[in-house]
Amino acid sequence: MLSRFFGDREFMRNMLKLSGPIALQNLLITSFSLLDTVMVSTIGEASLAAVGFAMAWGAFLNFLIFGITSGASVIIVQYWGTNDIDRIRHTYGISLIFAAIVSFLFGLFSFSFPEIILRMFTPDPLVISAGAPYIRIVSPAYLITAIGMIVSTVLRSTERVKLPLVASIVGVSINVLLNYILIFGNFGAPRLGIQGAAISSLVSTIMNLGVLMGVSLIQKNIAVPPLRILFTFDTVLMKRFVTVCLPVFINEIFWGAGKTIFAIIYGHMGTDSYAALTAYRTVESVMFTLFVGICNATTIMVGKKVGAGKPDEAFREARYSAAWVPVWSVFFSLILILLRYPFMRFFSLGDIAMAIGVSLMLIAAAEQPFRYFNYIFIVGIFRAGGDTKTSLKIDMIGQWCVGIVLAAFGGLVLKLPFLIVYAVAACSESVLKVVLSLHRFVSRKWIMAITEEGKHVQTPS
Repeated sequence: MLSRFFGDREFMRNMLKLSGPIALQNLLITSFSLLDTVMVSTIGEASLAAVGFAMAWGAFLNFLIFGITSGASVIIVQYWGTNDIDRIRHTYGISLIFAAIVSFLFGLFSFSFPEIILRMFTPDPLVISAGAPYIRIVSPAYLITAIGMIVSTVLRSTERVKLPLVASIVGVSINVLLNYILIFGNFGAPRLGIQGAAISSLVSTIMNLGVLMGVSLIQKNIAVPPLRILFTFDTVLMKRFVTVCLPVFINEIFWGAGKTIFAIIYGHMGTDSYAALTAYRTVESVMFTLFVGICNATTIMVGKKVGAGKPDEAFREARYSAAWVPVWSVFFSLILILLRYPFMRFFSLGDIAMAIGVSLMLIAAAEQPFRYFNYIFIVGIFRAGGDTKTSLKIDMIGQWCVGIVLAAFGGLVLKLPFLIVYAVAACSESVLKVVLSLHRFVSRKWIMAITEEGKHVQTPS
């Protein structure tokens, strides 16, 4: 009986095989990010807020690159369903070119104007003076990170999920070790504080990419094809790449810009509030990254079926994945509620920031289930089906027409308390997007094959 809702043994076996390593990789990264934040918080709330703003700025690039990788993944998983290796390699090459251009320009701007960037988030001179060197040091890592994201996407989309996990283990381990040495001046090293955290991030990023490419060269896997194949592509594939990826890229530009605007709004509501928000988001991201593994597995499984011309099987597997969302979200919400005080005590926060952080945990517990539904539909299912335009529309309506408007009006115009503004904006945005996503999902109109095999099959409407 339960298999009708949650999937049969084959579905569960495939889901665990794909989502397990991805979830573990994300868990390791966010767990060590949690340790980084804890270590930085001992320097002071100004340093913690500075790192939070720098991370918010860097996250904007991640959203842009995720727009490229997510769109490329749609094409790759569908061609993986037809075993068209050449088209996969060509898509890989196009993705690398776009990601390298975007990340290089982003890094150059970050290196040249870190103070201007930080002034967008906060007027606090202590935070700006602490954060500017951090951004300048990590700016070369933006290009390296982008290339690593493309390589990892190609490997994951072709069901090689273990190598990105191994590379992340090496990278985050080095990051934590160097943080311990350079932030506090251990083992005879100079005490560099927040700049030590920046150096650690840069070195660990280099090592992560080094492991990805080094092992790929040894294995001779799909991540290291001959250059003449990698950067040779036809106009038909380029048109498909632009058609599929452009809505996703625009989606992530506006999503990342929206998140940056949220950070600016909340940053102008007080350093205590943003320090608490930085701490809370670090904890909450540990939960969320486990769910990202399920979402990535869903993309691969659904995309393969769509590409192979099996729309009914694609819809069924998408429905199974969606059915698990309430189970996971309730479990994670209970963890946040029960452990909110122990989690917040990890950070060296003042009384005001501590109280705000604990309250944010309760708000997240209520909002999380809706956000998880949105993520599985918009990122895991609609994009896997090739329906990238709907994802763009739903995100734009929810974030820009509801979330940002409510946050800006409540926080900057009405001057309401931070917690009220955050709760209203986050919950209103998530609930609206769930309603829109469910309507689209049930219609099955999100099943839009890219491959020739998939196009020959009449998609249910």
